[in-house]
Amino acid sequence: MKRTYLQDEANTHYNLGIAYYTKGQYEQAIAEWVQSLIKNPQNSEARFKLGVAYYQLNRIDEALKEWEIAVSLDPQNYEVLHNLGIAYYNKGEDSKAIDYWEKCLEVRSHDPEIHFKLGIAYYNLGKEDQAIALWEKAANLNPDDADIFFRLGVAYYNKGLDDKSVIAFSKSIELNPKNSEAHNNLAIVFYRLEMFQQAIDEWKKALALSPRQPEIFNNLGNAYSKLNQHREAIETWQKILDLTPDSSEVYFKLGSAYGKLDDLEKAIKSWEKCISLNPNDIEAHFNLGVAQYNSGNFQKAITYWNTVREKRSEDADICEKIGNAYCGLEDFAEAAKFWNRAISYVSDDPQLYHKLGIAYSKLNKTQEAIFQWQKAIEIDSDHFEAHHNLGIAFYNLQRFDEALSEWEKAKALNPTDPDLYFKLGHAYRQKRKLDNAISSWKKTIELDPNNPNTHFVLGNAYDEKGLIDDAILSWRKVVELAPNDVDAHNNLGIAYFQKNMFDQAISEWEDAIRITPENGELYNKLGIAYIKLELFDKAVECWEKALKYKPEDADILSNLATAYHNREMYDKAIEIWKRVIKYNPQDSEARNKLGIAYYNKGMYDQAIDLWKKAIELNPKDAAAYYNIGTEEFEKGRINEAISAYMKVLEIDPKFIQVYYNLAVIYARKRQFRDAIDASRRFLGHTPTGVEADNLKTLIEQCEKEMEQEIEV
Repeated sequence: MKRTYLQDEANTHYNLGIAYYTKGQYEQAIAEWVQSLIKNPQNSEARFKLGVAYYQLNRIDEALKEWEIAVSLDPQNYEVLHNLGIAYYNKGEDSKAIDYWEKCLEVRSHDPEIHFKLGIAYYNLGKEDQAIALWEKAANLNPDDADIFFRLGVAYYNKGLDDKSVIAFSKSIELNPKNSEAHNNLAIVFYRLEMFQQAIDEWKKALALSPRQPEIFNNLGNAYSKLNQHREAIETWQKILDLTPDSSEVYFKLGSAYGKLDDLEKAIKSWEKCISLNPNDIEAHFNLGVAQYNSGNFQKAITYWNTVREKRSEDADICEKIGNAYCGLEDFAEAAKFWNRAISYVSDDPQLYHKLGIAYSKLNKTQEAIFQWQKAIEIDSDHFEAHHNLGIAFYNLQRFDEALSEWEKAKALNPTDPDLYFKLGHAYRQKRKLDNAISSWKKTIELDPNNPNTHFVLGNAYDEKGLIDDAILSWRKVVELAPNDVDAHNNLGIAYFQKNMFDQAISEWEDAIRITPENGELYNKLGIAYIKLELFDKAVECWEKALKYKPEDADILSNLATAYHNREMYDKAIEIWKRVIKYNPQDSEARNKLGIAYYNKGMYDQAIDLWKKAIELNPKDAAAYYNIGTEEFEKGRINEAISAYMKVLEIDPKFIQVYYNLAVIYARKRQFRDAIDASRRFLGHTPTGVEADNLKTLIEQCEKEMEQEIEV
């Protein structure tokens, strides 16, 4: 068939349009193709190309119109169907794009590109399963297309199919190793799988390809943080600041990393920078409060946490933390106020009641403290600290049975806490249950063998039971663990003294004096030990040193005066006894002993005056009556002597020496039966010795005298 003129003219315009389009002269190409279509409106190829030209000039609707006509003329035209899908896709009309691409598949069912694009459209509509099926088909059709595997990796990840996602991204990277986004996404999958080192490796590869990606640096830092490689995380996040120096989020993360490194100073600086960039970052204020609290800056912590509380007005955790900070400031009234406020928001937290109990305890509101701890136990019967503190409160109130009950419950909850057994020991001791106390303290030592305090109180308990050797072993352990424990050295000195081990006693008290050289009481004890060893000069030296630190101590003065008296240094003894009386005019014993010193110097009147004064101060002073009786006896005033001696026995029937003197007096008065009776009373307590032998002889003489009187 011959072509008509119109067809030839249409063909000429069509060919000119192609020429102009090839040169990029789209307007001229459009003009020629429009002319061609006027001459031949059924030319689907011309309409297709006209649509393409319109599309190049972003005249989308005109392009769509031409392609719609073209496809109506040629329904199986793959290129037209393909372009219609692209145009509608780019307009955001995925459903229409799907319609045309589905028709493309009818024409070319094994085209991987259409499967790929169709999958994207379905994915955009939220139809993930259809998208995945299409991409899997595309991958089978074209296993060398990295983009297909990339899309599959994303889809699998979003479906939670992490293992498949790893395989897909790995394949995409194998096909295109320089795709930084694929490395990044694979790292994200590894991160979710907690394969942090693999994630780090991929993010490093991504950064090698795209070194100015803040998000990748951020992700890499997160992975380092998960591996507790906080210094590496810090170094990584700091690189973000080179790209975006005003990122408050980065400063927040830096603060967190420094905090985990216990570098609170740098953590605080980072979070302060964060809130300078973003004053509304509540978490940064919160963390600053925590950091300041942990640094001991409780007032600053309160300031930051109050800012948080402005945004979270009914947040129990913030109120609790502010209470903690006030507690750190020892402002227990404010602490109690905030803990009460926290309880008003969360009424079933036993720890809040426990803390409130502590605050009330510090405010000396013991009953309120007990109530709060009991409330904590009501909510949580296994609250160890509440039972523990309740025990302390009851102990301080001398309610020892209740203290024992609470501590026994606490012990059941934590049977390896040495402090509990230590406290139980004290409670049992208060109940006079020394065996239980000893058992508790032994358990304390089993759990904490190097605590000198436990060995010390255990020694005291042994001492109370009269187990001196065991006490010594315990106190020796104290000085082994704590060589400068004065009390332990002192107790050892006393124990050795009781066992007549005077050299060892002296050694311990000298060690104690080395530690506390101004301790007058220790010098006093040392003097007593030297006297036991008959080292008079050393004893006197010790007591004089003791008086340097305790010049008015009656015991030290008395010991020194007695030592002088026993050495017959009566003048010095008198001088010291006078000092005792000066410091304590009501001391009847000192007057009594001063009288003895005067008596031994032959100053009998002064002696009697002092003894009488002693009796005036203390009518029950048996020794004074005894001394008066002895003086009266020596002066030959027998009846007065007997009267004084009988007063002694009235006051103290166990004053045995009186019976010796009475036996002698009665014998002189020829009251032989009374003499024998007095002698036998003396011998009943003191059967041996010189005085005993004298009285045995006296009894024989009295019996002979009585026989002679009978014969007469």
